[in-house]
Amino acid sequence: MPAIITHHIFGEDVLRTLPAGMVEGEEEVLAFLLGNQGPDPLFARFSTVPSVAVRCRRLGHAMHNGRVVEAAFAMRDGVSHLPVADERVGRAFALGALGHYALDRTAHPFVFAQQEALAAAEASLAGAGSELHAVIESDIDSWILWEKRRATVLDRPAVDNLMRTERIDRVAGALLSQVAYAAFGVELAAEEYAGCSADYELEYRLIDPAEKPLTRAVGVAERLVRPHSFAQSMAHRVVRTCDCPAANLTRCEWRDPQTGRMRHESMADLFDDALGSYPALAKALEEAGKKVVGTTIADYCCMNLGVKGKMKPLVAAKPDCVICMSCGDGVQCVAKNAPGIPTYPSNNTMYLGEAVRFGVWEEACHFCGDCVLGQTGGICPVTQCAKSLVNGPCGGQKNGKCEVNPENDCAWIKIYKRLEEIGQLDKLGHTREDKGYAKFSYPRTISLKGKK
Repeated sequence: MPAIITHHIFGEDVLRTLPAGMVEGEEEVLAFLLGNQGPDPLFARFSTVPSVAVRCRRLGHAMHNGRVVEAAFAMRDGVSHLPVADERVGRAFALGALGHYALDRTAHPFVFAQQEALAAAEASLAGAGSELHAVIESDIDSWILWEKRRATVLDRPAVDNLMRTERIDRVAGALLSQVAYAAFGVELAAEEYAGCSADYELEYRLIDPAEKPLTRAVGVAERLVRPHSFAQSMAHRVVRTCDCPAANLTRCEWRDPQTGRMRHESMADLFDDALGSYPALAKALEEAGKKVVGTTIADYCCMNLGVKGKMKPLVAAKPDCVICMSCGDGVQCVAKNAPGIPTYPSNNTMYLGEAVRFGVWEEACHFCGDCVLGQTGGICPVTQCAKSLVNGPCGGQKNGKCEVNPENDCAWIKIYKRLEEIGQLDKLGHTREDKGYAKFSYPRTISLKGKK
């Protein structure tokens, strides 16, 4: 949340890379830059009833923790429903929100790595995760402001990064309300985002810079009831140096908490990586041009009976394709219930089995991390074929049955029939790299029948 300055500067730098005409005029620029703050203002909501403030913060956490694709497309869909006069402002805000995600996805592992290392090194900091996170990001804010703009928070106060018009408040609020409900099932009034931004602005007016007497007094008061001051953790110091331990400019080794991999990038490296990735993200969002004709959420995508009922209205809407946001097993279950409609996975899966009926599971996904279901009609050759062949059947199949286990149907005969059904037989001509797995007799079946 305290990375208000870094996100703003990132947005300014991104603006220089956008094609001419994508964001035009002062109001669209302001909307784009406010969008770069993403859901962070939601955490600042306090001047409302407690239940609404809690809902705002929970939504902020949810938007940071997942469903990024759903949120992005919900916001883009929201832009398409705005009044014509507001569309460009809404589009600019949505593109800015994409910038927030681009920077967060590259920088958050770096920040959390430092947070975890500091907490592990000092026992008194074990329960101060929020304060540590705020200190790291506010230090990076102050450093990047000097590094890239040769300015301090005295020259460019953090509140200047929240400049907006009444229309921006209204449009951004409508879009955030759409995202909250469509992607996260949260009901949030359209005017709440304007309130969040106003509260966020007021917070920084009160606490910045960190050296002001009021901030120190607030810190003393906070420490009367809790070990650490969150206000002082958020506040920005006046910095006039390019040195910043939190930015890891010497490229010391750090452990990525998401992957466990040891890395060496500095914050400057990650900032540039995010900057380089943004144009492709924006282009994908702009050019996807797909209209969502319906959505549904199944309790368990691997439960055929439940999925069958959920899919009926979607199939009736006659979509060009179905995008399934589940593991590979769920994609296959959905594909079975989408006759004549191509089904595609939105993500790679590492391993899973399918619940055929209560107490009976069949292996359906090997969690290979290189999903080919979009090319094989929603049927996984890695698990359905005993040899994990990815470019067609072996010579041993007989009468559509597997030579390794004659009780199983040949996976590639099933794939051929499925591709023929959905009009995609041309995909059989595409060559896929052999995964090189050892020979197993699968798919396997687990049954609880007769077990106690």
